[in-house]
Amino acid sequence: AVQTRTKVRPKRGGILMRVIYVPKEKLYPRFGSAHYKSGTIRLRDDLPLCVLLSVTQHEMQHIEDDPMPWL
Repeated sequence: AVQTRTKVRPKRGGILMRVIYVPKEKLYPRFGSAHYKSGTIRLRDDLPLCVLLSVTQHEMQHIEDDPMPWL
């Protein structure tokens, strides 16, 4: 079984969100994803640190978005 690393980070308003680092095969071709309802962010575990920091900030912005279906 593939192991993942998980971190919990504060979200705006004091709500917690979970950050899960997963193998690239689970997210490819994306670098990350944000799930509004569960407050979970999934990030690829193979990213260089500079990319990981950028993608983390990007997904943290999306975790605040209201869910909208794609057009």
